[in-house]
Amino acid sequence: MKITKVVGIDIGNYRIKISYIVKGELKDVFVETLPDNIVKDGMVQYWDAMADFLKETFRSHGIHCRNVIFTLPSSGVYMRVVDLPRMTVKQLQLNLPFEFHDYISEPTEKYFYDYAVIEEGEKTMKLLAVACSRELIDRYRTLAKHAKLNAVGLVPDVLGFQRVLRRYNALFRVPDTKDYAILDMGDRSFKLHFFRNGVYEVTRPLEPGARRIAEIAAEIRGTDVHIGQLAAESNQDDVLAHENMEALYESSAVQIMRAMNFYSYSNTNNTIDTLYYCGGAANYPALLTTIEETMNLPMRPLTDLMPYTEPGLEAALLLSPQSYGVALDPEAKVRALSDDEIKETLARQEVPV
Repeated sequence: MKITKVVGIDIGNYRIKISYIVKGELKDVFVETLPDNIVKDGMVQYWDAMADFLKETFRSHGIHCRNVIFTLPSSGVYMRVVDLPRMTVKQLQLNLPFEFHDYISEPTEKYFYDYAVIEEGEKTMKLLAVACSRELIDRYRTLAKHAKLNAVGLVPDVLGFQRVLRRYNALFRVPDTKDYAILDMGDRSFKLHFFRNGVYEVTRPLEPGARRIAEIAAEIRGTDVHIGQLAAESNQDDVLAHENMEALYESSAVQIMRAMNFYSYSNTNNTIDTLYYCGGAANYPALLTTIEETMNLPMRPLTDLMPYTEPGLEAALLLSPQSYGVALDPEAKVRALSDDEIKETLARQEVPV
């Protein structure tokens, strides 16, 4: 039976982001602050407390759908693009573990292996292969059970971005050869994700993340970091223009520029022409301006690649588009927009046609 209602859940270090999807359309998206220390380095530390938090969050927002898909943090999953001789599913099950032997030292049976076909030739095949510990998978299944939810999927968070890109390409008739760079400006760290021909390739982590902005605000005002966070988000006393903040912006911008330059040097024929951004630090305009000026590359919110979103949901969606992306059906057929619809959408976004 095809699932028509599903909730995408992205558990971050400090916030949980939830998207409610019905028949492929986003109906609601919201963000809640997590209790202190419940998550560390992207991994849940207190699973029972998280289950209670999920139950209360679903109740308070009036969500009655029990089908959920969790994002898997990059720290809990291995991903590789591999080229293999054409083979059967049974042969793939035997061969995939060997593709991770340089990364995983534990016994093969402790991991679950999966794949998605990127290209298939007469004698060869290119796959996006994934490995995740069975223990972590079991923990998410138990989390869902204790929260009275039905886990119908566990998807690496970067594949949430990939599904958004693929839907956009289908809608706007963008060639499969288009490359993308996405800057996820999270609390603990920034992550620069690269997608080659629309398929995930590599991530470059960059520290510190948006949490450092709150810490600097706290240092300037002589408060704890929680009050500093509120001060930064509301820009109290113009704290975001302080010289210490500007130094952080410049340092982050240089790191991002170097990562972009290194990727371009290693992939001279890439077609990246814009840096798309999302995450908590997307709400700091001065930081975005510094990054854009340092790179000399246009920056756009990732929600520009989701023009079908209701305007009232864009702000929350920009904090975690992967919570929406993981809940999209990767096999769903998408109707390409007409020329007039494309021009109208781009004009609305103030993008040159």
